Amino acid sequence: KDYIEERVLELAHYIVNTNSTVRAAAKKFRVSKSTVHTVVGICNGFILRIGFIMILDFFLLFESLISTA
Repeated sequence: KDYIEERVLELAHYIVNTNSTVRAAAKKFRVSKSTVHTVVGICNGFILRIGFIMILDFFLLFESLISTA
């Protein structure tokens, strides 16, 4: 399991740092394009959840600042 997580992170970093296409990343890591699409989908979902949490935290903080003013 650790090996899989390592490879996913390595693949994600490669795509982001090189602005690689799905096809090029699949070729470099010797995996299918479907695997790359899955990794990208997982990463995008994670980023969206983190972004949503940050926005929610901001609004909660903003609301608390206004209510105490």
